[in-house]
Amino acid sequence: MPDYLQPGPELDALVEKRIFGRKWVLHQYVKVNGTVHATPTWLLLGQCPSDPPWGTVPAQVPPPRSTDIGAAWEVVEAFAANGWRPWVRRADNGTWLCRMTRKLHYWNAQADTAPHAICLAALETSEKGD
Repeated sequence: MPDYLQPGPELDALVEKRIFGRKWVLHQYVKVNGTVHATPTWLLLGQCPSDPPWGTVPAQVPPPRSTDIGAAWEVVEAFAANGWRPWVRRADNGTWLCRMTRKLHYWNAQADTAPHAICLAALETSEKGD
C-alpha cells in the first residue's frame, strides 16, 4: 500500500479534498500570536502561515478521518446523504471491511481499523463511483 494511503495526516488531507472539497496544505512553519513556530502545520488552502486564522495551533493537522471513528463516521454520513448505502463490519480475521453500495455499484476496502477502511472505501468510491 502506498505511504499516502497509510493512516495519518496525508490520507486525511486526501479524504478532505476528495470527499468534502477542502484542500489542506502542509506548511513548514506557522506564526501564532506573534511567535514563529518551525513546526510542520496543516492549513486550509488560502490560509497564510504568517497570518493564520484565529484558533490555529502549531502542528495542526486535518481532521483525523483515518484514525478516529467519529471523524471517519462523518465520511459515512456524507456518502449516505448522497444516496450511497455504506456498511462497516468486522471480519472474522479481525480486520475491518467497508462497502459503499448504490444501485448496482459497490466498492470495498479492508484495513486493520474501521476508520482506515472507511477512508479507503470512500476514496475508491469517489474515484470510480457514479
